[in-house]
Amino acid sequence: MVSFKGTPNPQRLWKSWIDELQPTHQSIWKKVGIFDAILSSGYYIKKDNELIISLAEKWCSKTNTFIFSWGECTITLEDVMILGGFPVLGVSVLTPSKNRNFDDIEASLVNSCSEIMSNSNNLVTHLGWMKYFKGKGGHLEHVAFLVLWLSRYVFPTNVYNTIAPNLFSIAISLANGTKIALAHAVLASIYRDLSLLNEKIVSFISCAGENGNSKLVLTAPLYLVHVRAWERFTRLGKKPKFLARGEPRLARWRGSKKSKNGSLRLQDVESFGDDFLWRPYALNVKNWEVPKFYCDQGMWLLLNSAMG
Repeated sequence: MVSFKGTPNPQRLWKSWIDELQPTHQSIWKKVGIFDAILSSGYYIKKDNELIISLAEKWCSKTNTFIFSWGECTITLEDVMILGGFPVLGVSVLTPSKNRNFDDIEASLVNSCSEIMSNSNNLVTHLGWMKYFKGKGGHLEHVAFLVLWLSRYVFPTNVYNTIAPNLFSIAISLANGTKIALAHAVLASIYRDLSLLNEKIVSFISCAGENGNSKLVLTAPLYLVHVRAWERFTRLGKKPKFLARGEPRLARWRGSKKSKNGSLRLQDVESFGDDFLWRPYALNVKNWEVPKFYCDQGMWLLLNSAMG
């Protein structure tokens, strides 16, 4: 049994909270590189767990790549940055900047946790946290908003639907304008969970399903894996939605149903190589600005040419 906990649906009040805080705080979100990531968290992305499992069958944990007969590819920082909107620049999530002024904010968050827990069976749920802080105003509400965003949409934990206090310092740093390289940690969690899922699949097959009842909980945002497949495997038959000006790339796949041609099975991928898009983000998409670091045309580069 596999439980995908890293792809939560947006809460009913979450989108309105984004809309309420965006006019005041979007300049900070853009400065630290999380503007698109926050907007993306407000979209409902239909889960395609069968597709993720099918892709995990081709995953190699030694190289962190999908190995097909026609080639080798993987989800990269580029995918996490473009589709997830997560920043690649900044300090590590393990060492967010510390400031004496931050201690008072963190203390306020801890005290709020205690108050929420006293009224909710010792749990600080995502909904309870949002109801407590939404509409309070000021800097503390913004930090609390980022705490929920990080806990639910970026780094969910095995204790599903609860606030993670270890993310307080990251939220405080982001709210105060510190750039943090979230994309690297997100990508690492995806690699970890794809390896765990592949191990589960191999174990299930080798043991003829004997260990099928053992539960595997995956917390990485694996929706990025199947959205990446929708972007690149054209024969899956996925049709992206119209992208309004200013919307993040992920909005193209909001509300999308499962692949028309079913999941990407092992017997199918052998014929998909000719239709695989290696540079989907360099293609023209209406109302989406192609990042400036893409050149106009793709090119093959020979490495270590001096040795040849």
